Amino acid sequence: MSLPGPILIVADKPAGGLAQAFIDAGAFPVVEASWAGAETAAKEVKPSAVVLSEPDAAVSDAAVAIARRVVTAVPFTPMIIRVRDNAAPAVPDALSIPAASRGTRRRRQATRSSSGRRLASASTAPRSRGSN
Repeated sequence: MSLPGPILIVADKPAGGLAQAFIDAGAFPVVEASWAGAETAAKEVKPSAVVLSEPDAAVSDAAVAIARRVVTAVPFTPMIIRVRDNAAPAVPDALSIPAASRGTRRRRQATRSSSGRRLASASTAPRSRGSN
């Protein structure tokens, strides 16, 4: 069972769409931080999960610092990082998610949704008396 608590999103640019997706799913609070403020945010917020964008070389020290803080946190705090082209994550203790997986998942969801709408509309469509 997961513990309710803050979700910390660390990224170079605001991740408004991702933050909103967590909020829409019922997560609260969702806190966004830059790489420069990530370690301080993790210390103050005490997140139940951390989501990272892939850091570039300029913020590698910040990535190491946040990873160290999260890995030693009690209770266990999951850390997820989005990586480019199935590359090894810059934060080795994080669960990596390939950047390309986002579009694939959305296409599958859209296909399922449209299939569901077609089935629903077919089952609720009025039938004429002589069509059976």
